[in-house]
Amino acid sequence: MVRAGRGGRCFADFVEQGIVALGWARIGDPTRIPNQDGLASAFRAAYPDWTETQVMVASGQVHRFVNEFKIGDNVVIYDGHQRSYLVGQIVGPAVYRESAAEELTCERQVIWGTALQRDALSQESRNTLAAYQSLFLLPDYSCIEIESRLAGVAPPPVAETPE
Repeated sequence: MVRAGRGGRCFADFVEQGIVALGWARIGDPTRIPNQDGLASAFRAAYPDWTETQVMVASGQVHRFVNEFKIGDNVVIYDGHQRSYLVGQIVGPAVYRESAAEELTCERQVIWGTALQRDALSQESRNTLAAYQSLFLLPDYSCIEIESRLAGVAPPPVAETPE
């Protein structure tokens, strides 16, 4: 899941440009920073008033976007106006565009697919998808539910985890 900017304000840009993107323009080109430690150093320099927790969360998210997302991975964004999720597939590497809007400086090309109404999902998946982070990995049950709903079939029940 990648947030389309604060309040989803970049959703239309993501769809129209066929991208998913992160900002953080003040750290420069994250594709040239080889690891999370380097990203953390860039964040500390760019945001000196941040706590170490803020630095580590932001640097981890950018590291995942640049280095762990792979071509062929699925990605989900949320449209708050339509109360729906849009699922796409990443088709390009992370690219830095200095001239882009601050929230779109590091992007990956995406082929967007089908939208899924938020209310079609279980409360458990909706809660997971409501997380505040800019970028996060969905748990297996949410991925399975989204894929099932998009295929027009009922998802399997969520397995109970032993206490």
